[in-house]
Amino acid sequence: MSDLDFRRMKNPDNGESLGTNYLINGTAKAWANINGTGTIAVRDSLNITGVTDNGTGDYTFVFSNSMLDPNFIFMGSRGSGAPGGISDIDVSRIDQIVTGGRFEAVRGSSNTVTDFAIVQVMVMGNLA
Repeated sequence: MSDLDFRRMKNPDNGESLGTNYLINGTAKAWANINGTGTIAVRDSLNITGVTDNGTGDYTFVFSNSMLDPNFIFMGSRGSGAPGGISDIDVSRIDQIVTGGRFEAVRGSSNTVTDFAIVQVMVMGNLA
C-alpha cells in the first residue's frame, strides 16, 4: 500500500485551492449519535467505541484513537426524538482526558440533569 502525499487541494472548475492542513485540522475527530434513554447505545459514531451510562443524564464516552492532549473541544446537542425536537444541550460537567470524556446532559429550562432520546456529541482537536 502506498501513501498519498499532497499539500494543497485544487478545484479545477474555479482554480481555488485549499491547504490540506485546513482539511485535516478542521474536521471532527470524533462524533456519536447516542440513544440516551433505556439501554444506552451508540447508534452511529466515528472514533467513539462506546458510551457508559453513569446515571440520569450522565455519560462517559471512550475514543477508539486517543487525542493528543485533553485540550480538545467538545460540543453536544440533544433532542426529544420528535420532529422539530432538536435543541441545544447544556453541558453541566465535562471531564476531558485523552482517551475520552464525561458529561451531563441538562434540560436548560429547568436546569435538570436528564436522559434524552437523542444525544449527539462532536469532538474537535488533534489525534495522538
